[in-house]
Amino acid sequence: MRGGPRLRVRPAQEGWAPRALRVRFADGIAAPTRTVLLDNAGHFPVEQPGLNQLREAVTTFLHTAACRPA
Repeated sequence: MRGGPRLRVRPAQEGWAPRALRVRFADGIAAPTRTVLLDNAGHFPVEQPGLNQLREAVTTFLHTAACRPA
């Protein structure tokens, strides 16, 4: 993949995919990528503080992307 920056948010306690597979996938992304692990969050992150961390990561990412020169 090429292009603009990517944000990966992932629950820290989610165990659906092996860590090695997730890391291998992320390493294959040919774009600036930021990964945020959401504390105390499961597969559907509604637990705190993961939910607030998700909101903050997405808000920051969108603000940064909107202010990025074309």
